[in-house]
Amino acid sequence: MLSLFLSGALLAPLATACGLTKFENLVTFGDSLTDDGRAASLMEAGGAPIPPGTEIPVVNVTASGGKTWGRFVAESVGANYNNYAVQGGTCSQKTVEITQELIGVPFPTMLEYGVAAYEADVDFESLYPNRRADNTVYALWVGTNDLGYAGFLTDKQTPNSTLPVLTECMWEIFDHIYETGGRYFVLLTVPPLEQAPLYLPAEDGGVESSMSWPEKSSVNVTAYQEKMRQYSTSVVSMIQLGTPFHAKLKERWRGATFVVFDTNKLMKDMMAAPEKYFDEPASATDVFSCNAVDESHCTEPSGELSGYMWFDDLHPSERTMEVVADNFVDAVNGESKYATYWFP
Repeated sequence: MLSLFLSGALLAPLATACGLTKFENLVTFGDSLTDDGRAASLMEAGGAPIPPGTEIPVVNVTASGGKTWGRFVAESVGANYNNYAVQGGTCSQKTVEITQELIGVPFPTMLEYGVAAYEADVDFESLYPNRRADNTVYALWVGTNDLGYAGFLTDKQTPNSTLPVLTECMWEIFDHIYETGGRYFVLLTVPPLEQAPLYLPAEDGGVESSMSWPEKSSVNVTAYQEKMRQYSTSVVSMIQLGTPFHAKLKERWRGATFVVFDTNKLMKDMMAAPEKYFDEPASATDVFSCNAVDESHCTEPSGELSGYMWFDDLHPSERTMEVVADNFVDAVNGESKYATYWFP
């Protein structure tokens, strides 16, 4: 088993050569951390399906307060970009299903909706003019809503669902992509949600109240934070240990390159030294945009958005997304200390 793990580490510099000749297409799946306008298009349609082949309008103001990490990546490398992430979405109906109150239907999940939307689009040349196995990167960043207030944290998960069901959902998404010819996969680990202002106790710098968690001020937040810490770190460990098991031992995605990009560790490093990544006030706990139940708990930001790690109490800021994007490109190029590479 030791040799198995060493093989992945030693081959890291060969990532691009062993799967990607040129980075020309980026395809993303996930939730609000990645959504680049798809949720807005769905809401405009009243929850009706978006017809296959539809080009989603580019938006530059997302849950980050600006661009998403995927948009930064696409612009950086000059890649064609197609996104299937949906704000509020979860990995699967088998993990957590959240209802969108404005339109009265569940938020689309990645396994049941995102994958199907992608499969319906791949034959449209207008969206995929040159999709090949060696020039297209498929990335998934999901789990924030599955683990959060509307999911596992408050025991609202689908009956009999467990954390292994969540990680299996992630790998199953790549099964579907593999069947369409995808061969270069990047799985981003869940963020350190226990450090998000929403789940951080107020005495440690977290928000006092939030529309995203109305009961926060009346519960033992420290206990919930610890529960979130257990969940998020467990899922990261399951991803890091389970991916090589499926990729190497089971040869689940034979001939593919599978990259685990540890955004959890990256964001913790940003929290430990925010002055290296952000302008003044270089805050890793304060929010730029207040989402409090009681507006008296809000304070005006003391600087620009580039000085904050968090746009609001749950969503990383545009600057954080830019850092994630820079490191994502390094990961694809085989040059990131936050990435581990597996070649089934």
